[in-house]
Amino acid sequence: MSTYVRVISVAPEGAAAGAVRAADAIISVNGQSVATHETATTLLKAAAGDVALVIVRAGAEASATFKKADAAARTGLTLESAPKELSLKRVLADSKALADFMAYAQADLSSENLEFWVEVNAFRAAWDGAVDAARETASTKMVDTFLRDGAEKQVCIGAWDTAVQQKAALAKDMFDASQLIAEKTLREDIFPRFEENEKGKALARDRPELCSAGGI
Repeated sequence: MSTYVRVISVAPEGAAAGAVRAADAIISVNGQSVATHETATTLLKAAAGDVALVIVRAGAEASATFKKADAAARTGLTLESAPKELSLKRVLADSKALADFMAYAQADLSSENLEFWVEVNAFRAAWDGAVDAARETASTKMVDTFLRDGAEKQVCIGAWDTAVQQKAALAKDMFDASQLIAEKTLREDIFPRFEENEKGKALARDRPELCSAGGI
């Protein structure tokens, strides 16, 4: 499994303090690409004077520079080699990565759970600004599209009591439990296949902030 270099912590007295932050991914050190913390540590220890890093922070590539008085100066960085395994939660939270995942799922004819997951978020987002009639219409559409037996995009979440959910329990969180089941299905089924697809591999390679140990 390929890895990337992740910053665990930055000592406040180190040379890199103020330029590098915990959770940054280090892509290169003085123009040399790094994929393991051993390589990055060796290059950082040998560097003196201006040190130029290419990092990924909060989803965007950036530059970070700091000065080392000499090779013996400490950077204050604690690094680790983190597996480039995509995190489902991070992919779902990132609009561009989610779009890639959705395109793959639709091409694979396996998009029902993912589409349901997205629509539950939209249902919750629209709740506060909607009147009861609109809320009921939206809930009915959710049930008819995804949850009713024989629905066009039926998701497998177990028994669904339509009458209770629509009439007695119309609520902002009425689909939350079902969404969690759909997310579990995504994690166990289509998401591992997406990770092995070229698009998934490219995301893991080019956007390390979407990765985590174990894909959590």
